[in-house]
Amino acid sequence: MSKRKKGKLMATQIAATPTLRGNDAKKLIHSLKKKPTARSNRNGQALVDFFKAYEKKGR
Repeated sequence: MSKRKKGKLMATQIAATPTLRGNDAKKLIHSLKKKPTARSNRNGQALVDFFKAYEKKGR
């Protein structure tokens, strides 16, 4: 059994986000304009539902 120190815990640092230029920036902007398909939306919703049920089960 470990003893926990009282007080505030420090957050870890977040790595710097690189700056994109040129073709890399254009590719990123182009990919953000793509809309998800209906199948992709269904699969995403199924994952959300699965994890919500999993969280409820653990309580």
